[in-house]
Amino acid sequence: MFVAQRKNQSKPGVSLLTGPPDSGKTPIFSSLIYRHSLPANTSMQPNSSFLTIPGKKGPVQVVDVPGHPRLQSQFKESLNSAKVIVFIVDANTISRNAAHAAECITGHIVIETQNVLSPSQPPPALPILAYKPDLIKASLISADTTALTINRVQIILEHELERRRQSQLGNIR
Repeated sequence: MFVAQRKNQSKPGVSLLTGPPDSGKTPIFSSLIYRHSLPANTSMQPNSSFLTIPGKKGPVQVVDVPGHPRLQSQFKESLNSAKVIVFIVDANTISRNAAHAAECITGHIVIETQNVLSPSQPPPALPILAYKPDLIKASLISADTTALTINRVQIILEHELERRRQSQLGNIR
């Protein structure tokens, strides 16, 4: 399970599901909460529910934040209590949507987290979840699809984030 909580918490935290539009946030949310995936559609408001994790004291609140840029301000509303921000990307489309995903990470998550949280408040964990790894082209599939997907998504995002960093420094490649 990708949901984690920090030790010595005084209050339970929220796990935010966020990412670019059409990355699979709502199907993942419905799979976690309802145990089956609902048909995908663009969310216009956050979905929120509690998830009971075996071995944990109490339920964890999971919030599915819409990915559309005009609706991402709703991300700020849950940020103060966020312990985990799960950034979801579509493993199939990450190569053509890398710039948008990197913009969401740097321009949305990192900046908003710095603006909203107090300096004494620890930043939330930021795992990246690759959705739809089973749909990667059959010619690319090896014995270990999971490792291939993780490696592919990591390389693409790291390259795009480095390109953005270099661009901001004035060293455009």
